[in-house]
Amino acid sequence: MDFDRFKVLEEKIDLLVKRCSELKDENLRLSQTLAQKDLEVRELRKEIERITSGREEADSRIEDLLKKMEMV
Repeated sequence: MDFDRFKVLEEKIDLLVKRCSELKDENLRLSQTLAQKDLEVRELRKEIERITSGREEADSRIEDLLKKMEMV
């Protein structure tokens, strides 16, 4: 009877070790995905900044042109 209990315990430990390994693999995969997404976010923020800066410059130039037109 003790042998059966050890067998059950051994099976549970095997399952636990397997699950632990699976979780480590998943954690690594998720960490890599997160790093990639962080990079994408940084690139998109730079793009937004570039577009915003360009828009501000365009707005300023349009204002200058409108002022010049008002003088005419």
